[in-house]
Amino acid sequence: MLLLSVLAILASLMMFLLVPLNIRLSKKIATNGQPILEYVDQHKYKSQTPSMGGLSVILVIIVVSNLPLLPGIHPYTLILMLAILLFGCIGLFDDIQKMHKQKNQVLPARVKLIIQVICATVITGVMYHYLPSHFAGLMFFSHYMLPVPVWMYFIFSVILIVASSNSYNLLDGLDGLVSVPSIMTAIFFVVVAYIRFNFPALVLATTIVPTMIAFLWFNTKPAKIFLGDTGSLALGGLFGVLAVMLKSEIGFALVSIPAILESISVIVQVYYFKYTKKRYGEGQRVFLMAPIHHHFEKKGLPEYNIVVRFWILATFALYFAMLWVSFTI
Repeated sequence: MLLLSVLAILASLMMFLLVPLNIRLSKKIATNGQPILEYVDQHKYKSQTPSMGGLSVILVIIVVSNLPLLPGIHPYTLILMLAILLFGCIGLFDDIQKMHKQKNQVLPARVKLIIQVICATVITGVMYHYLPSHFAGLMFFSHYMLPVPVWMYFIFSVILIVASSNSYNLLDGLDGLVSVPSIMTAIFFVVVAYIRFNFPALVLATTIVPTMIAFLWFNTKPAKIFLGDTGSLALGGLFGVLAVMLKSEIGFALVSIPAILESISVIVQVYYFKYTKKRYGEGQRVFLMAPIHHHFEKKGLPEYNIVVRFWILATFALYFAMLWVSFTI
């Protein structure tokens, strides 16, 4: 516990040192900051805010979580580092292109999805090489695992990682919105890793908590820097990998309720619009705007109220996930 406390303090200090440098770097790359959706009037003042805050988050997680494990590299650590680097690189490329071209979407969604699936397949393949027993089925209770064919769980793992990455990316839409749900998710994995005696996962999850708390210092309204795709895609992908590695898929779904709601709102909006356009000749919408946090903005709810209520929801989600864990130990 002393070691974990030291790592937490180190991660916090590094974040307070690195984020100001990250802000300067982002401003040098793009003097106009992060491009903002033109149809979100409430966000126009944020157009000068730098992005790519995930660079600091990724660097701190990689450095601090590997310190106790030097000089040897554990297979679990290799898998986790592979996840954060691959998805972080996807996000970094997207963020740089956005800031250079001053467009909110540069990399086509279909292309980005294909790249994510390839990365998730590589990561899942490495996991299967080192942890073949994890692909035997879904863990429901302490002495019951739902058996599924290896190929089916392999596909499930890829889908889970990609879905997690994109869901946490969608959650990163308001100042401070993604930080607290990410902290709650990391706390969930701290508990599960401790129960499962998985030291590399325990160290990494423990590092994420103070890292995101320190980032929230700079990201709370009015944000001095955005997490960007660099951080949100990396964290989401990493959480998906942790869920598979720790056999906590259902608990992860519970703790990720805020992110899942964001994804569901987008999916419902898109498919309902396409369905009504095909059937009636004119597309209709379920929400005023998706993801759902923008719907609440359009309804006139202040940004701070939306964010805090999502934080409350994330706290409830952690509570229910912990109840589920109590049935699976």
